[in-house]
Amino acid sequence: MKASSFLAPLFLCLGFASSVFLSSAEAAASLRKSEVGAPAVGARDPQVETESFAARIGEERIEMATYRDFLVRASGRRPLDVLIDRRLVEREAARLKLSVTEAAIAEAVGRVWDSYLERLNGDEGRFVAELKIGGFEREEFRSNLRDQARQELLAQAVCRATRVITEELLRARFQSDFGESGDQVEVRHIFLSASRLRADLISEGTPAEELGPARLESLCRERLEEVLERLESGEPFDVLAGKYSHDFAAQATGGQLANYNYRAYGADFATAVRGAEVGIPIGPVQTESGFHVIEVTSRVHTEFAEIRETLRQRMQAEAATPTEIQTLIDQLRAKVKIETY
Repeated sequence: MKASSFLAPLFLCLGFASSVFLSSAEAAASLRKSEVGAPAVGARDPQVETESFAARIGEERIEMATYRDFLVRASGRRPLDVLIDRRLVEREAARLKLSVTEAAIAEAVGRVWDSYLERLNGDEGRFVAELKIGGFEREEFRSNLRDQARQELLAQAVCRATRVITEELLRARFQSDFGESGDQVEVRHIFLSASRLRADLISEGTPAEELGPARLESLCRERLEEVLERLESGEPFDVLAGKYSHDFAAQATGGQLANYNYRAYGADFATAVRGAEVGIPIGPVQTESGFHVIEVTSRVHTEFAEIRETLRQRMQAEAATPTEIQTLIDQLRAKVKIETY
């Protein structure tokens, strides 16, 4: 197994939001070695490690400069970019007097370690063997994970500390979380599609020429009027939805529309929902999709002013997205002159 196929996904388990800190296992390994000037795994003689070369093959020495040139050719400049980005984040965290706890780092490392053991059915021996294929000893790799976790947590802390929650962002989030104008509704419907009804009737023997648009509309309305009468007589909505509705996804939920947002099924549907009383089925309502019996089962109104500060605090504390972390890195890079050689 190649190192990249096994090790690269490992770091993703930490929940890293960006490739800023690690693009591949090879880059991580190269970065680790180039940062500390350590020899390749396997060259452990103390005398060797104190001299200016990375390895010895018999009497032939591989100079450290040769090794570093090889790393640059093999991994490109990406490890250096990673190192620069790390330093930038660390500097910004220090400026803001931000830090991360050892407990948080340990939790992150434990999470990724446990996730890989789970993938390997708890076989730590196999895990360690695979690490060696990738050029890592067990404790070296855990140390690398710890460093990666610290970097990610620092980046998250800086993003949260510098995040600007504008009024526009607040209102957009309010609408997303609490519904249009603060009205959260739970809606269920029974839906008939004219095209689906036509196909069903033709399969039952009705001549196609008898099923023009006007006739199909009339039949849809008649069937839904019958549904309304049965609902008024006490038949359960979910049973009738399962029997009649052409919305197969909603059939399984008794006609319930998950997370209705006033956009599904268009403006006419939304207008009907706004005007409906809770618990009173209405219809037939015609939309571009077809015909509906609609029931609003719950309606909760939230005022923006009442939830504004709570919402702002929630948004301020949320984990940074990959885009947000990359934007942070770009901004930090733009503030300082960076020269590479």
